[in-house]
Amino acid sequence: MKKFILVITIMITFFNLSFGQKKAKGFVYFGPAAYVPVKGGNPLIGGSFGFGAYQGLGSLGVSTDILSLRNSGMYANIYGDLRVKFKPSGPSPFVLFQPGFVLRNHSTGISQSTFTERGNLYVSGGIGFTTLLPKVGLTFQLKYSMISIKYISLTNGVVKSSTISRPGFVGLSFGAAF
Repeated sequence: MKKFILVITIMITFFNLSFGQKKAKGFVYFGPAAYVPVKGGNPLIGGSFGFGAYQGLGSLGVSTDILSLRNSGMYANIYGDLRVKFKPSGPSPFVLFQPGFVLRNHSTGISQSTFTERGNLYVSGGIGFTTLLPKVGLTFQLKYSMISIKYISLTNGVVKSSTISRPGFVGLSFGAAF
């Protein structure tokens, strides 16, 4: 927990230093995304979209991933996108931290029972690389994500069990940045 607080403090310091100096520039990116479970299972495949502002070494934005699980509906991860670049301009690697939540509401009925999956928390951290040309750029990111889903079992309208799963995923996304 102390390491987590230290990392957040360092990132906030970078953002305060970079956003407090000059006018921020905006960005928008979109592209494909895939999340592969660490402990087996089916991957989540879909697209990623985000926007935000950057200045100096810091970037702050909002992003979403719309993902599909084979024969099991959609996931929507909505999260803050905090990045720290290693170079203020041009091609640069970056580290990222993405806290947010998952939107999910999928039900399956078996006999007199209904099993419902509901979204919960989303946390991700990773690395990336961005190339910025005068008008267009490319972005690539590799991250480890924790997607928390709440499972509820209802039998004849009565809650029988409730558990929370926090599977780990390795996420990969890339796309165009404007």
